[in-house]
Amino acid sequence: MSQHPFERSGCGRAPFRFVGIDYRVGPIKQYKNGQPTGLEIGAPGQPMGCCRHCGQGIAECCIIEDADGKRFVVGNVCVGKTDRKLHRVTDPEIKKLRKANRERREDERIDKATALFKRDDIGDALLAIPSPNTYRAKKHGETGFDFVEFMLTRAGRTGMMKAARLVEKIAEQVELDKPCCENCNRKPAEEVDCGGMTKTLCEPCARTEAPYMFSDRR
Repeated sequence: MSQHPFERSGCGRAPFRFVGIDYRVGPIKQYKNGQPTGLEIGAPGQPMGCCRHCGQGIAECCIIEDADGKRFVVGNVCVGKTDRKLHRVTDPEIKKLRKANRERREDERIDKATALFKRDDIGDALLAIPSPNTYRAKKHGETGFDFVEFMLTRAGRTGMMKAARLVEKIAEQVELDKPCCENCNRKPAEEVDCGGMTKTLCEPCARTEAPYMFSDRR
């Protein structure tokens, strides 16, 4: 009888069964005696798991248990290449994990867009453009502001994401339209009186050229 590929790679002894899934990406906070140390390992989004079968770095870690109860981690791709029966169990779980992660990312974008929408400069920029809903824009004169307000408060996830993408686009344009510092090209920058001469400066440069403006600030 031929050996299971997981046996040949030293993962354990057949038969194997699926136990669960762990999602491992950086940054991972470090703890000592149950207390956070303030240190982190891994870049944002970096896969922090390792497939025991092939050695590839993975984020979606399938936890497998062998005949002796020993557990190890492999990627779903390796499961699919080595054990079709096991893959029929792991693949639906991977899809559930990906859906949950996608919805979590979407929720974060929607929350951020909702906060941006409250800014006056974003609201003014949205009022200046027609609604993406061309029918309502032509029939009722609705603006981008009306569209976003409706979608963020009354629509489902798909509609809220449409609003979030529009707000993100407008926010990017608003940032591009802001003036740059004359000295270093940083943003944001504003006009500062530098001893009788007006210059557009970011805060660090303004602190250097007009320190008196910040003498009462901590």
